[in-house]
Amino acid sequence: MRLGKSLLTLWTVLVLAGNVLPAEELDWAHKMFKELEYDFGVVARGADAEHRIRIHNLYKETVTIANIGTSCGCISADVESKLVPSDAFVDLVVTLDTKNHLRQKDPNVDVRLTFDGVHFKDVRIPIHAYIRSDVVIEPGAAAFGTVDAGRGAEQRLKIKYAGRDDWNIREVRSSRDYLRATVQELHRGGGRVDYDLVVQLSPNAPQGSISDQLQLVTDDANSPLVPVKVTANVEPDIVVATPNVPLGMLSPGVEKTVKVILRGRQPFAIDTIECESPLECFKVKLPKEPKSVHILPLTVVPPETKGPLVEQFTVHIAGRPDTLSFRATGEIQ
Repeated sequence: MRLGKSLLTLWTVLVLAGNVLPAEELDWAHKMFKELEYDFGVVARGADAEHRIRIHNLYKETVTIANIGTSCGCISADVESKLVPSDAFVDLVVTLDTKNHLRQKDPNVDVRLTFDGVHFKDVRIPIHAYIRSDVVIEPGAAAFGTVDAGRGAEQRLKIKYAGRDDWNIREVRSSRDYLRATVQELHRGGGRVDYDLVVQLSPNAPQGSISDQLQLVTDDANSPLVPVKVTANVEPDIVVATPNVPLGMLSPGVEKTVKVILRGRQPFAIDTIECESPLECFKVKLPKEPKSVHILPLTVVPPETKGPLVEQFTVHIAGRPDTLSFRATGEIQ
């Protein structure tokens, strides 16, 4: 992939041109964000509401996320890694607090970016949401946790409504064939209506992380849809628990060791681990005996070339044709 201009070049032009730059170059930080505004829509009280905004470093230098702030306690925001190497991705995770806040909310998330610790650029992301006070979801999501591939699972939630006695959930919509849900009425009267929501994850659910939504279709004229978040991690019997290994800041020729973790439901042995690139700057000590959890010391001796260091690894498990993989990223100073 061909990357955009060097950030250093942009700032050099800024200084030489007397602080006058085309808008397209002044906006380098905003270009890294896939979304610059997000609307959660209408959500129930107590519901889990989270959204990920992808940040992509389009430039040659590593970009650092120096600070993340919010204008309201109704939301929080964070990233998994504040170092974003060239052409790498990181997700800004925005979480809405639906338990302690109600009605219309329009906060901002402010992200400060830098490539050298001297020059900074702020990106403001407006967030919108309306948190209903009359519909409560307990717990806040159908969170299946880790599910063994091919086994399926079931979760039950309570839907509680306060208002009119004739309120109804007409149906539950799912956009995935491996997610099914039904509702069972538990109580009606005295201005309250309670339902049991039964969510089923079928055995044919795809492997990997699942983050989706069901839609409760109600007879409310103004806000008929109530979203319900569904999360699961469908895993095979052996997984790499550290698929993205951060190496951090590195110095040429200075050895550094990090940990790579593999785990399985039963003890297993590792045959080999291969690097994708020809750099030959990594080494790992493999255990001889089978284990349910392998904690591998991965050692890197960085080359002299400064800049991002990215390596893809392939893991061969004894007695299996299928392989596993993980990625290590760092920055050589």
